[in-house]
This record gives sequence, structure tokens and C-alpha cells, in this order.
Amino acid sequence: MEKLHHAVLGTVLVVIVMTALEFVRPVSVAGDTPKDMRIVNTSAEPIPTSIQGTVAVSGAVSGTVDAQQKGPWNVGIVGVPTVGIDPLHNLVKIVGQGPQTELLMDDDYHQLPEDTSTFATPIDVSNFAKVRVSATINGSGDITFRIYSGKGASGGNTNLRLIETLTSGSQFTRVYDVPGVSLHISMNPESGNNQALIQVYGH
Repeated sequence: MEKLHHAVLGTVLVVIVMTALEFVRPVSVAGDTPKDMRIVNTSAEPIPTSIQGTVAVSGAVSGTVDAQQKGPWNVGIVGVPTVGIDPLHNLVKIVGQGPQTELLMDDDYHQLPEDTSTFATPIDVSNFAKVRVSATINGSGDITFRIYSGKGASGGNTNLRLIETLTSGSQFTRVYDVPGVSLHISMNPESGNNQALIQVYGH
């Protein structure tokens, strides 16, 4: 009986020892779960980064900026600018809405020497396509008019081309295409008692 008791006691001790060893067996321990980290640096300690994609910049930008035009650009002007034209270097031509008529001569000639050709002041017609000559004759006798065109400057009576000769004791009006750059009119009265009122218009 005593042997059985010792045998049971020994078995119980073995079971206790085996159970204790199971609890003290080393167990592998997994590492901690990864966590997000945030590093905060001051402006004096910036972290170098590279730009990805498109970045909008606000405020003042210093240094050299390599900019390229893309698409149409609009420029705004602040205030009302003053625009001037230098008359010494800029030629301005004003074109009207229709034909313009300009009075080129309005002279009164009287007591011209008889049987002598007297020239009126030459007229610059270089800016016109047509001219209209009107004359009213008063006094005794007729006056013979000769209408010339000039190839050169309006001054002088050289290089003239006769357009028409007409004699009148009352009045006349003629329209001429301008073949030159100047117009010249001579008057030769048959009497010393004379008067010629001449008007010339450019068209």
C-alpha cells in the first residue's frame, strides 16, 4: 500500500513539473505595429524636397525665374497714358469719308497791263486729282487766259504744259484732271481797264 502511495505521489510530481515547464517555455514576441511619424522643422532648418506636378506660387518671388509664354497674354495699363506724335518724324494723313474740296486760290487781279501776259501765283495741286478754275471778268474788253500744268515745284513758270486757252469777257468755269504737280494761270487783257476774279478749287 505504501508503494502505491509513493508511486502515485511520484506521478503527480512529474505532472506538476511538466506543467510548470510548459509555462516557462520561451515564446517569440512580435515587434510593435508600425506607426506614422511627423517631423516638424523650423524655417531655419528646412528639409530638402523635390516638386512633383504643378505648384501654385503666391506672394513675391525673388531671384531669377525661367518663365515661358503659354497662350495669349493680356497687358493692362494703369491710368490714362499720354500718346504724342512727333511732327518732325511722323507723317499723318487724314482720310475723309468722301470727296473733299479745298479752296486753293481766291485772288482779285485788276488794271493788268494790256497785251501783256501776267501770271497768277502758282498753285500746288500735288494732293488733288482734279482742279476747278472759275473766273469773273469785269471792265472793258476780253481777257485771254492760258491754263498750264507744271511738272516741278509750284514756284517759277518753267516746264509748263498748256492745257487750254480761252478768251472771255464775262465768266467761265473749267474742271481739269491734274496732269502735273502745279497749276499756272496767265492773263492777257486787250484793255488796260480790266479786272479778273479767279478762284481755284482742288478735289
